[in-house]
Amino acid sequence: MSVNVTVTIIMGAKEERVLTLSEHTTYEELLKSLKINPEMVLVFQNDMPRPVDDEVMPGNVKILRVVSGG
Repeated sequence: MSVNVTVTIIMGAKEERVLTLSEHTTYEELLKSLKINPEMVLVFQNDMPRPVDDEVMPGNVKILRVVSGG
């Protein structure tokens, strides 16, 4: 089985990709495949925050860069 997701990456510019992932792929694995450091972003699935060790579900995934300052 596979999982179809639309991934929106917002890291300065906005980029959208439609991906087909293997069943049981985690958000962390998704981020690594996109060469995105999991510690630098927040992941949302259908507008709900998701931990990176959860499995990716079909639908819309949004990846937002975390900005911190001092």
